[in-house]
Amino acid sequence: SGGGVTDSGDTATGVTETETGSNDVVLGAKFAILDESRHGLTLTVAPCASLPIGGDDFSSGSYDGSLQFLWARSLPADWDVFGNVAFLRTSDAAGRYWDNLVTGGTSKSLSPSLNAFGELAVGLAEPRAWTLDGGIAWVSRQNVQWDASVGVLVRGPGQSWFVSGGLTLRRLPSAMRKAPMRRPHS
Repeated sequence: SGGGVTDSGDTATGVTETETGSNDVVLGAKFAILDESRHGLTLTVAPCASLPIGGDDFSSGSYDGSLQFLWARSLPADWDVFGNVAFLRTSDAAGRYWDNLVTGGTSKSLSPSLNAFGELAVGLAEPRAWTLDGGIAWVSRQNVQWDASVGVLVRGPGQSWFVSGGLTLRRLPSAMRKAPMRRPHS
């Protein structure tokens, strides 16, 4: 489980809230479908399941499954474009529902282990929420990635700002453990 801190400001009401707590644990895997060196882009599928052990402000309170289709393509001058389509089955006080979304973005490699990124996420459930965020992703050592971002809800209920951070721990198959580090978001 990771820790979470969200600092949200709603410009419609002028209210700022800071929430802290632990997140749900997400267990998943990524399976390569296409490789950019052979097919012109990377395409992966990532099934995941979350365990509802997080704090009230960061947990859905249910066992949630998701399936993501992720793509990425390298561009000249250390730029990348990426996106995904995510299908998430989750719940809230009103019951179970699908919370699907589509994202797209770009990233710039600043060093072999540090990227800056910007991303637009469009929720497919009603009301359709659009968020725009940007930040950094840092691979501190092989299979460990830290990220931090700031963003805003640009379409949807209210105009909320958010600050977020995360930690991704990877466990690669033994045949891949000695491979060179991959850039974040690839």
